[in-house]
Amino acid sequence: MPSFCRHNRFIERCPICSATLPDHLAPARPTSRPHAAAPPSSRAGARVSARTHNRRNGEQLRVRHEQRAVEDGYENQLLPGLRASADARRLAGELAFAAARLTALETSPPGLYGEIRELARAGQLEQASWVCFLTVYLSPLQEGDGDGEGE
Repeated sequence: MPSFCRHNRFIERCPICSATLPDHLAPARPTSRPHAAAPPSSRAGARVSARTHNRRNGEQLRVRHEQRAVEDGYENQLLPGLRASADARRLAGELAFAAARLTALETSPPGLYGEIRELARAGQLEQASWVCFLTVYLSPLQEGDGDGEGE
């Protein structure tokens, strides 16, 4: 029976998840990768390359591609797509930042978030739910865009 990975592909065909399969289940991997022809200096670290494209009306569009860190043999079953310790450290830092932000929102939510919490604490759950919906639907809600009240 075919198995699908979290990328909605057959696990054997997914370039990320197939690397975590045992050798007897993993498909044969090509010996060369298409992007391996680039010089190592262009792939090093978390450099950002930029290209400029001309648009029809003469404006220039700048496209930035953030490159991943050089693979150093990092492997973790919980993080099948990560192959570099630098990427793992960056992910850990982002998770710590997100956890701290959620803690701050829980203890003393600013602005509209605080008003929604007060509505919920006052027992006005229907109105608090409606304001939550409007906040998400209209986000980012700027100060002065509305009072958050439903009609």
